[in-house]
Amino acid sequence: MSVRFKYYLRGCGLGILVASLVFIVSLHAHGGAMSDEKAMQRASELGMIMPDDTQTQEAETQTTELPVKETNLPDTQRTTQAVTQKVPQNDTQKQTERDTSSEQNDTSKESEKKAEEKKKTQDSQKKEEEKKKAQETEKEETKKEKVSITIKGGEVCREIAQDLQEKGLVKDAEDFRKYMQVQTIGHDKLNQLRHVRFFKDLDGLHAHMRKHADILRPKFELGLDTLDKELSGLGIGEWTKPHGGYFISFDSLDGCAKAIVARAKEAGVVLTGAGATYPYGKDPKDSNIRIAPSFPTLEDLGKAAQVFVLCVKLVSVEKLLG
Repeated sequence: MSVRFKYYLRGCGLGILVASLVFIVSLHAHGGAMSDEKAMQRASELGMIMPDDTQTQEAETQTTELPVKETNLPDTQRTTQAVTQKVPQNDTQKQTERDTSSEQNDTSKESEKKAEEKKKTQDSQKKEEEKKKAQETEKEETKKEKVSITIKGGEVCREIAQDLQEKGLVKDAEDFRKYMQVQTIGHDKLNQLRHVRFFKDLDGLHAHMRKHADILRPKFELGLDTLDKELSGLGIGEWTKPHGGYFISFDSLDGCAKAIVARAKEAGVVLTGAGATYPYGKDPKDSNIRIAPSFPTLEDLGKAAQVFVLCVKLVSVEKLLG
């Protein structure tokens, strides 16, 4: 019995060994172990359909288990259903992007609102500062001392400028006088307004000019009478006899006008410069003198006229003798 069992085991072992050798030889004959690609290819040949990677990714889902409402049924009949809800991954991303964009818009609007409020606050503060400055400036101007001057009739620009300098309204009277000479070349609109309000109409202007004539007539008559009495018939001078205007034009011997004006100045009578009626004051004959009897009083004019005719005689004698 034991001998048979021994042979039996030996026969089984030999059979297993032979089968293993056959299997190994057969495996090597068919190219060895199959790779994954060959296995998939072989499966495809046998009719199996392999899923696409792209479709597999798109088909990924999120699974949520939703419990079914429990009823009053016995515990043995209660069941729970698992509901699988498929949510595409792309939709989830889009929803997240929309939420992010909405949050950014809200943040941007809030920032703009804060900026507007800040600007309004700054504008309000700026207006308050400007208002305070204006009030301070007004107070300072109120504190300034007011200075008034009175311009008397007959005062010339030089006298007015000197008065302004003395009261501290201008630094230099001469500079102010030169400035006013430039400024008053054109028409003075305020002065024109004064004339309109003063004269009112043409009749008012004529009435005022008759008053001027009444003042100037005796002065011209005095000057002309002195010239007639002292120089007529001597042949050393000629003069006009105007029926209006403000000047008497006197013509001396040639080359004597400047000398006559200089002699009169030495005697204390200041005349208009010789040749003043000519361009640039250049009289080619040096003979014309413009006499202005309108400014002095009658008493001063009588004395000045006597000095003038005396100077004419002296310079003329020197010219004739010389």
